[in-house]
Amino acid sequence: MHAVGEATAREAKAAGFSIERLGKGGLQTVLDALVSPVHYLRLVGNEYVDLAWPEGVTFESIQVYEVKPCVFPPQAAELLNSDPIVLLHSAAMPRQFISECQRLGVDTSHITLAAMGERIVEPARASQSGNWAGIHTSSEPSDEALLALVKGLCQKR
Repeated sequence: MHAVGEATAREAKAAGFSIERLGKGGLQTVLDALVSPVHYLRLVGNEYVDLAWPEGVTFESIQVYEVKPCVFPPQAAELLNSDPIVLLHSAAMPRQFISECQRLGVDTSHITLAAMGERIVEPARASQSGNWAGIHTSSEPSDEALLALVKGLCQKR
């Protein structure tokens, strides 16, 4: 089995799988190290990142989960207008977050975004409606690096 990150590898090992390759920084790093020809099963959600598959590497995707956006309650507007740091963990999150900020009439210039990678914050950077207090990405795509980033941002306040 190939795992994208350490958390996935831990869960896979606990379920009895052996890990052949551990990626860092997303699935593309795993793909780039593959020796072809090979065929893989890719377990995906209803939204996932398109990848550059190396020549000779083929795959079948099976959707195993669905990301369902939630609607923020009205009281979220008060929280979002109080200079929060918002952590973004996946590529689907910024679009929904921006949509909810617009729906609630939130002034995004009070919001600092912290994300696991540049790809995740691209929608926020491109948004015409988002004038953010700051946009930051962690040094690597891991919970530990994201939390370290946020800790550093909090210490600067």
